[in-house]
Amino acid sequence: MMIDRNDVLGVVNECMNMQSDVALDYDTPIMVDSFALVWLRHLLEERHGLVVEPGRDDVLDFSSARAIHDYLARTHPERVAATAESGQR
Repeated sequence: MMIDRNDVLGVVNECMNMQSDVALDYDTPIMVDSFALVWLRHLLEERHGLVVEPGRDDVLDFSSARAIHDYLARTHPERVAATAESGQR
């Protein structure tokens, strides 16, 4: 089963809700701190079996659920459906 936009948005919302009670949209700007990154990695592995090892530059680009989805689609193309934008590249 492919991981899609809604799956990624759900995980990102859960991670970011530690900082705010406001539900995020796919393109809402976010800032992923070290705690949110640890939680994001944990949820992706626990729920979807993805082992995520982003580099520093990757994390700096985690500016929205869409950006995280793009990263996951690039690094796990066999498991994560491409976003409309990454599919056009």
